[in-house]
Amino acid sequence: MARTYPHAILCALTLAMLASCGEAPEPSAQNNGQEDPGESAHTPTDGKADIYGEDDRQELYRSSPLVREIARSTAVISNVSNLYIGDDGNIWTRAKTWSESIRGSEGAPLCEGERFREQPVGGHCSSFLIAPDLVATAGHCVNSAHSCDQLRFIFDYAYTSSALEDSVRRIEREDLYQCAAVLGHLYNPDAATRDELRSREYWSDWAVIKLDRPVTGRAPLQLRQNGSPARGDAITTIGYPGGVPAKATSGTIQDTSKSLYFNTDLDIYGGNSGGVTIAGDGLVEGIVIRGTGGKSFHREGSCMVSDTCDSFTGTGTCTGNHVQRIAPVLQFTEVDKVITKHQRERFSFNEQSSGVVEFQVDDPGKLRYVTVDARIYHWNPKELRISIERVGSGERTTLIDRSPLEHSRFTRTTQEFSGQTARGTWRVRFEDVDANGTSTIAGDDVKLHLGIGDAVTPAPRQTFIGSPCSSNADCTFSDEATCRAFAGADGYCVIPCQGYCPDRAGFATTFCVGDDRNDSGQCVPKAHTANGYCESYEGVTPQDVERFIGASSASAATAAVCF
Repeated sequence: MARTYPHAILCALTLAMLASCGEAPEPSAQNNGQEDPGESAHTPTDGKADIYGEDDRQELYRSSPLVREIARSTAVISNVSNLYIGDDGNIWTRAKTWSESIRGSEGAPLCEGERFREQPVGGHCSSFLIAPDLVATAGHCVNSAHSCDQLRFIFDYAYTSSALEDSVRRIEREDLYQCAAVLGHLYNPDAATRDELRSREYWSDWAVIKLDRPVTGRAPLQLRQNGSPARGDAITTIGYPGGVPAKATSGTIQDTSKSLYFNTDLDIYGGNSGGVTIAGDGLVEGIVIRGTGGKSFHREGSCMVSDTCDSFTGTGTCTGNHVQRIAPVLQFTEVDKVITKHQRERFSFNEQSSGVVEFQVDDPGKLRYVTVDARIYHWNPKELRISIERVGSGERTTLIDRSPLEHSRFTRTTQEFSGQTARGTWRVRFEDVDANGTSTIAGDDVKLHLGIGDAVTPAPRQTFIGSPCSSNADCTFSDEATCRAFAGADGYCVIPCQGYCPDRAGFATTFCVGDDRNDSGQCVPKAHTANGYCESYEGVTPQDVERFIGASSASAATAAVCF
């Protein structure tokens, strides 16, 4: 239950976090989360589809323990205008439903058969925790329509055991965080037209945001450090389709031919952007970023229905949904420190078409990344070029060159200076490349973020009991670990046991079984969602096996294990 405060006091204390105060809503008696079993099977004639085959989106409380635990480290991204303080002193999201939101954008509500249509919209994008005070999301979720100072991050925006509207619209203060800075951002590599962008296999789309304080009681998620997922791998994403409370949905990787992203048959909508995508063991593979163009709904009569495909085809409109690979985010984790320089005073380059803002850095640390974040006032942002150089180095890197996006807030990260010293005079240059010396450029907020630390080197992928292996060398988590092989196939990692076995988050739970080869016990994986109930192992099926007790005090038990 949220702690209550006198209304006037809490409004004053929270002005920086919320935009308005108002009356708290009457508790709703309507069960808005009940899923309508009605189906829509509409294949789009253009644009994209968001549902592939059967719609398997589900509430978190119906998901596996692993998915529920990972979901605790995800947050819906909301605009401050979507929140207010009620007369009861609590923080609330506004009462708009997904159907009402679609009516506002498309001119018609969602049809009766659309699932979750009456659930409340809490935000516009998804995010997930990668460090105690850092979240990752999609690049288009910040700057394009929402600047950092407008963004709020709400953890635990999900139904726990029932789907009552008032159970999620009231936000606990300890679950609400603000955007303090955009430390990393890459969205739309520069090109004059979107056709050029698409010819470069679409574009990168990721952001790393520093929160106003460290998140407590939630673990940063484990990111893939090396290698890459394979076609056919099972994946799950956790996000906020349409901005409604969190949903989990599973699918498979359909295409890995692109270097920036992979293609999937996940069932996702707008609002899922920025959501975490995990492998079966809970390892983060990427960030949900987009479909392949078009909208998620089409009109039938007086309402809107979802576009669907029977399956992924790779052609036409059934070409799947994209997940940004997680690799670019790794450079922001476990840095030694971040140096931030800030130019707050308003500046203007009158009738010059170009000018510079300089920062002096005295720290001799080695650079991992450099990010420039600037608010610029210009009559046509599409004509701007922004670059950065360290004076005397002879190196200048163009960050933005006539971006096709028309907005005033620009954030761009580069690794061109990785491994060099941070010390020196840094010069950020702004140019109107088409003005011929007759244009004015002005701004009032330029930040330079320098990430200090050794270059990111891929670490060995974490292994544990049940990790696939072909030899003992693949089982790196324990000196006692060995690879248990199966006839004609590779095996999985095991360790000796007497009655009890350890468990580890992100991996299947384990069980001690007898080893018929040496009259001892071995910890093996149970049939679990993390291994597809044993489908991850060739020629292995779930079998009910009795616990090996040995000399321990463990009680007798039976479990379904992969054997």
